[in-house]
Amino acid sequence: MLFGISVSDTCTSDATLVVTSTDTSAGTCPIVVTRTYTITDACGNFTTATQTINVQDTTAPVVTGTITPATAEGCSATAAPAAVTTVTALEGMGLTIADACTSDATLVVTSADTSVGTCPIVVTRTYTITDACGNFTTATQTINVQDTTAPVVTGTITPATAEGCSATAAPAAVTTVAALEGMGLTIADACTSDATLVVTSTDTSAGTCPIVVTRTYTITDACGNFTTATQTINVQDTTAPVFLGNMPSDLVLECSDLIPTVPTLIAADNCSIATVVFDEQRVDGSCANNYELFRTWTATDACGNETSYTQIIDVQDTTGPVFVETLPEDAYANCDGIPVAPTLTAIDNCGTATVTYTETEVEGDCSNRYSLIREWTATDECGNQTTHTQTVYLACYVTVYNAVSANGDGSNDVFLIEGIECYPNNTIEIYNRWGVLVYESNGYNNTDKSFKGYSEGRTTISPNQLLPTGTYFYILKYEYDLYGTNQQNIEKAGYLYLQSN
Repeated sequence: MLFGISVSDTCTSDATLVVTSTDTSAGTCPIVVTRTYTITDACGNFTTATQTINVQDTTAPVVTGTITPATAEGCSATAAPAAVTTVTALEGMGLTIADACTSDATLVVTSADTSVGTCPIVVTRTYTITDACGNFTTATQTINVQDTTAPVVTGTITPATAEGCSATAAPAAVTTVAALEGMGLTIADACTSDATLVVTSTDTSAGTCPIVVTRTYTITDACGNFTTATQTINVQDTTAPVFLGNMPSDLVLECSDLIPTVPTLIAADNCSIATVVFDEQRVDGSCANNYELFRTWTATDACGNETSYTQIIDVQDTTGPVFVETLPEDAYANCDGIPVAPTLTAIDNCGTATVTYTETEVEGDCSNRYSLIREWTATDECGNQTTHTQTVYLACYVTVYNAVSANGDGSNDVFLIEGIECYPNNTIEIYNRWGVLVYESNGYNNTDKSFKGYSEGRTTISPNQLLPTGTYFYILKYEYDLYGTNQQNIEKAGYLYLQSN
């Protein structure tokens, strides 16, 4: 039997039949081998038989080892490095590859990627190593595509100020990139959009006046990468304290008035306890008793904010002195009996006073009447004055000048009776040495009624004739009065001398 074939020969036994064979082959996968057997008997007679043999490569390439995992920076699976395409490259990545029939150079390397996750994106790359007969083996590589780049922040946040007493007065923190960019920053991230960047913040504070709040903003992308930016916020207490209650008003006082005691003022502050300090300054005026008191209360809080209030007390000496003695009243007197001016003294409500005296003569309505204006002026240290005036009304007796020079030279041309015009109720008689009346007049006045040396008497022998030089005798009668009081009938008689040549 030859592989299931019955062989027999009439002459040659099976054992001596000679079997030879030749092979031919074609194809690759499989390789088809055609084997021709020749069965030859002892006499050289032969017969052939054919066998087909399929030589198959069914063993996949053998891969040992593991591909080293890889990492890549990026935002998506496309950031994974390019797949290799050769066995040599794969072997450089940690594999050992061998195939029984196909050389490394002709092994076919293909790959396919799948990805899951976000941070990182895990790319699973499956390499397929296929031999010439389609037998294949796979090897897997893990590639982590990582976003490890923090958001990029440029610029600085504009510092801020706030009015308040504690760090809580700082303005609320913003929560969006857009708001931060409105405060002076430029923010960009390679993988995360501005809208999905997460903005958080924390505050720390130090100091008192101001309270410096340091606000740290953290800008975080989708993979947890973050960058910080700092803002400085000064929380200031700039509000000054406020005085409580009624404030003392300005005053104008007389120097003799009692200066009010200094009141105690209190103040309240929005953030702290206010302390009040008092100060008083005196500013002297033009005299010792004129001055101003500037009373200033200053309320200060813990941050040095101040409120001041000033009360001005204006102390004045406006009251004149007061005379001590009884003040002399107006008086009437004869010129020969002028009353003595008294010495007056004065006192002042705030200091001393001096008294000055003046006397002024004022002409009256005629030559023998006049007045004395007496004025006492009391002056204090600030120039305030009190004045008292006394008027002494004086009337004088007439004075007779007993010489007449009737020569027309303008000197002693008239028998002068000084002051007679003040007493119009008068009579004058002039007699010569023989007792003859040579001149008489009622209402003698030294002008149109006056004796000029001419005979004008009722009994004269030669009227309007110049009388001779000589001594004559006069009799003067007049009604004296002291400004309508103390009326007296006065008679004066005497000699007068007439010079007529």
